[in-house]
Amino acid sequence: MYRQSLVDEQDRDFQRILWYKDGQIVEYTLNTVTYGTNYAPYLAIRCLMQLAEDGLTTHPLAAAALKNNSYVDDILTGGDTIESALQIRNELIDLLRSAGMELDKWSANADKLLPVGATATGSKSFTAISKTLGLVWNQTSDHFTFPTYT
Repeated sequence: MYRQSLVDEQDRDFQRILWYKDGQIVEYTLNTVTYGTNYAPYLAIRCLMQLAEDGLTTHPLAAAALKNNSYVDDILTGGDTIESALQIRNELIDLLRSAGMELDKWSANADKLLPVGATATGSKSFTAISKTLGLVWNQTSDHFTFPTYT
């Protein structure tokens, strides 16, 4: 997520690093939000919130999902029908792509909702069980559970 959030050109000078290589000091300027810095989570999430604001009129379902159904870099959303879920998915793909971001991990309880080439029987971009904030969703049975710890 951080590497997909570009820093404005006028602010990149504040992200200079020095690297010692082959007996010489080499200077680099970082162009994206830097993972591990104190401000990185804020900037990355703020980028998503601004993208949602910018997409309110062109991608209203995606904007609502980004604003109301996301936690850090996870978007947990769906629809009442496969058609509405497809519309949300397509808007999210388009809106995020307009900012140079690609959705990476997918979970769905219908193959039709997965990206091209992914199936419920297994793919790199599909997981059969999703876990977020202690909530477990089994897509095959479409049930939510809370794990018990002893």
